[in-house]
Amino acid sequence: MEQGLIDRVRALAAEQAGPFYLYDTARIVERCRAFTSIPYENKAIHFASMANSTPAFLEVVRDSGLKIFVNSPGHLALARELGFTGHDIVYTASAMDAGLMRQVKEAGALLNLDSTSQLEAWWRLFPDEAVGIRCNIGDLVEPRATRGGYFLGKESRLGLTLDEIEGLFGSPRIAGLHLYVGTDLLDLGYFQECYTQLARLAKSFPALWFIDFGGGFGLPRDTDAAFPLERYGEYVTELMNRLSEELGRQVRLILEPGRIIGGEAGYFVCRVTDVKQR
Repeated sequence: MEQGLIDRVRALAAEQAGPFYLYDTARIVERCRAFTSIPYENKAIHFASMANSTPAFLEVVRDSGLKIFVNSPGHLALARELGFTGHDIVYTASAMDAGLMRQVKEAGALLNLDSTSQLEAWWRLFPDEAVGIRCNIGDLVEPRATRGGYFLGKESRLGLTLDEIEGLFGSPRIAGLHLYVGTDLLDLGYFQECYTQLARLAKSFPALWFIDFGGGFGLPRDTDAAFPLERYGEYVTELMNRLSEELGRQVRLILEPGRIIGGEAGYFVCRVTDVKQR
């Protein structure tokens, strides 16, 4: 920790009785810019609010050019309070009822649905409204256990199965495809394998205008190498340019980085009140 930061911690600790978090704003901004600098032009970077929903943190992220991803009514309300509007917000959740669908529609958020029953409910409410779907492509890749378990394949509860996705081929009411590969991943190859399969599926939807590759970008532990974000950006740019050319239209790229944005920029500060020598 730099001396200037140590001095700041001591000054704040003298003013506050309880423990607190201190964030290095410059590091958060730097990581946001690393994502907004990905070369692909038609993109939107949505910070995953479940990684940190502190309003002051979200304001830094917002002011750095990121939009927001939410998966609960509480976070949706918070996003709107902070000035995120319309497609600045992506909403994706595994549990939704009609009332929540109306809330998301009223907010103008971009929505990805998680099941065929959710699709049926959505189209009963809004018959002409296209929507995104979350995809479980575990039949097309070999699922890997990530830090939070399996997010693809038969051991995952998330998303439509391949059969369900194929049953929607040709539908003009599918606006986009969403994927969540896993949590805290450092293996670029796994992202590439999954993204390639999702891009292949995208060609079967005539009205598709976005692909949401989700998040899951990991932070190194111990001797791990850092996630190769620059190489990732080059790869995803090439993939999206190729897909857009094949479809004859620009497809929007959506990414949802979470803990990678601030996970190395925060410090937990507390006071030692007792020391026992044993």
